[in-house]
Amino acid sequence: MLKSDVLYRARAPLRLSFGGGGSELPLYVQQYGGVVLNATIGRYVYASIRAANTSQVSFVASDCNLSETLPVQAEYSLTDANIALPLHRAVYNRIINTYNDGKPLPLTLHTYSDAPVGSGLGTSSTLTVAMLRCFDHALGLNLDVYELAALAHDIERCDLNLAGGYQDHYAATFGGFNFMEFRSSGEVVINPLALDASLLAELEYSLVLYYTSVSRASADIIEAQSRSIANEAAVCESVHQIKALAFTMKEQLLAGEIRQFAKTLHNSWLLKRSTASAISNHSIDEIYQQACANGAWGGKISGAGGGGFMMLIVDPNRRQEVINSLPNYDTQASFCHFSNAGAIAWQRNG
Repeated sequence: MLKSDVLYRARAPLRLSFGGGGSELPLYVQQYGGVVLNATIGRYVYASIRAANTSQVSFVASDCNLSETLPVQAEYSLTDANIALPLHRAVYNRIINTYNDGKPLPLTLHTYSDAPVGSGLGTSSTLTVAMLRCFDHALGLNLDVYELAALAHDIERCDLNLAGGYQDHYAATFGGFNFMEFRSSGEVVINPLALDASLLAELEYSLVLYYTSVSRASADIIEAQSRSIANEAAVCESVHQIKALAFTMKEQLLAGEIRQFAKTLHNSWLLKRSTASAISNHSIDEIYQQACANGAWGGKISGAGGGGFMMLIVDPNRRQEVINSLPNYDTQASFCHFSNAGAIAWQRNG
């Protein structure tokens, strides 16, 4: 039961996906197993829960300026037209019916994201993890990290039928630099990488994020990519190669070989572009080529592709040259720091 005088909070980190993306899509994992190399960054999705004194449930996403206030009940429709906040509804439904004996809870669930929806940083999955972590703390569920990540994945992929892979929920839950294995047996193994602090500092110094100003529906791109993997041998072979390069990138990173790591990232991006037509476009290609001509060693669009954030690994001595080559660099180029902490929760009185 929620305490009326307590504000429950949680946050989960957004992520950058470096290698293996596409090999963790369900159709591929079921046949071959997939791997992903990713890292969480110091940008977050936040969730807060407060018990309500009224017989209502309120969902609020202040970063999107969206809200819903509904009569309190145990389950809300996920199929009605024009649902403002389906992820909030789906998380509430699952928590109430699986962990609260179907007893509805009048409450306000408030969320905020440091990155826009469709940014390629795993925003929707991280939102799901943050909300679940907040409920986990508020209701004393004591879910372990594997349970929390698997539950978040199940809500998005099964309850809401949103196409996507596995990595984002595990990244947001575990945090840090991880080499993730998604085995065809269904087993998931998260391998944290112990990287030297000086290597992480050098990698941060070499990293430039550029927002393309395009928000895209990742599920549409992923559905097209999944169809291509299932039906086109050449595309499936490209994913085999992307998977192999993820192992190479892991070894290069552990050896501190940042320039070689960037070159492999570049090769992986070229392969990924071939797996679905919507992953890149003329504008994205032009921006990337311009960056490489001015000192970027390699990069890619983060996430499914089609827009969102482009990440570039650059020669630190030419960092400003790369930035100056990007359109609207003064507002759209930024930097980030890596975050070791995964999803956390806390509470405040009053």
